[in-house]
Amino acid sequence: MPRRSQLEAFAAHLRDDAPLALDASDALTGMRLIDECYRAAGFPVRPRKTPATTA
Repeated sequence: MPRRSQLEAFAAHLRDDAPLALDASDALTGMRLIDECYRAAGFPVRPRKTPATTA
């Protein structure tokens, strides 16, 4: 199968219920890598936010 961009894969998932190649663990790894890039560049990491709860 030809490689597709993440956006194309996500669109196929929404449109055709195609399986996603990535999961939540992959997303967390990506966020950690982004934080490391920020640190390496001398920028502060993004603030952590707690999801709002509804009553």
